[in-house]
Amino acid sequence: GLAVSNLAMMYVDGKGVRKNHKKARELLLKAVQLREMNAFANMGYLYRNGFGVKASYVTSYMWYILSVKAGYTEAAETVAWLERRLSKNNLKRARTMAERCLKSSYNNCN
Repeated sequence: GLAVSNLAMMYVDGKGVRKNHKKARELLLKAVQLREMNAFANMGYLYRNGFGVKASYVTSYMWYILSVKAGYTEAAETVAWLERRLSKNNLKRARTMAERCLKSSYNNCN
């Protein structure tokens, strides 16, 4: 899981491979299926910055809270940063999305 997540981030940054955000997202989703905790945060990073996906703080927040739930405590700072920027409605929406994602064993996370 960690190796897949790290490879994905190489594709995000173009380090050692040609930059390819679509490939990075595909790899991160595989790492999420393997329950790699930093893969959740890396998905949040993609959505926060719009790398290969439509930028969305709501979706980014969903991934970061899943990361914290998976045990990746380093994501808590970003969760707090996003909480200061999202409305109560959008926070609720993101939490609902996260619950749906969890209940689907990470198959319904879009």
